[in-house]
Amino acid sequence: MSTPQPGMIPYELDRLLNKLRAHPTLNRDFPVIEPAGLKQYKSADGDQTLAMFTLMFLPKGAKKVK
Repeated sequence: MSTPQPGMIPYELDRLLNKLRAHPTLNRDFPVIEPAGLKQYKSADGDQTLAMFTLMFLPKGAKKVK
């Protein structure tokens, strides 16, 4: 996973979110898909940046997560 500037979403997570948001069934039932709790870590050997996150799938009428 790429290391973004503070406050920015990593490229790989942004791509995943865009694909999920573009999926017709998900978009119909859960039009709001937002990441939450993004934490990044370096792998034990220091070669990779790893991430742990939660995705929130919210139904129509729900407010976006801030």
